[in-house]
Amino acid sequence: MVKKDALTTVFILYYKIFKNMNKLLFDRSNIKLSFRAENYFVDSDKGIVECRLNYSINVPSAMRNIFKLTGNDSLMGDVSVGVATCKHGDTFNILTGKKVARTIAESKAYNTACRRITRRLLKVCRALSAASLMANEFTFKSRVIVSHNQKYTKRITR
Repeated sequence: MVKKDALTTVFILYYKIFKNMNKLLFDRSNIKLSFRAENYFVDSDKGIVECRLNYSINVPSAMRNIFKLTGNDSLMGDVSVGVATCKHGDTFNILTGKKVARTIAESKAYNTACRRITRRLLKVCRALSAASLMANEFTFKSRVIVSHNQKYTKRITR
C-alpha cells in the first residue's frame, strides 16, 4: 500500500511539473524583484548613509506551483540593508551616499533572492530524482511480474 501511495505521489509530481513547464518556458514571465519601500538613515558626523530596502520576489505562477510541491517556506521578500561610508578626506554628500547605499542594498537583495531560488530548485531536483528512482524501480518490478505472468499463463494453458 505504501508503494502505491508513493507512486501516485510521483505521478502527481510529474504531472504538475510538466503541466506547468509550457507556461514557464513560453510565457515570457521571468523572475523579478519588486522594491516596495526604502528607508534611509543618515549620520553626517560619521559619514554613514544606511538604506533599508523592502523587496519581494515575483516568480511566474508555473514556477510557484512547482515550488509549492517541495515545501511551505515562502519566496517572499525580505529587508536588505546597504551601508555607504565616507572615507576621511572625502566630502560627505547625502545624495551620493543614498545612491551608493541603495545600490548596495539592491545587490544584496538580488544575491539573497538568487540563493533562495537556487535552494528551492535544488529541492525540486532532489524530489524529481527520488521520484524518478521510484518510477524506475516500479517499472522494473512490473516488467518482471508481467513476464512471469506470461510464462505462467503459457505453462498452465498447455
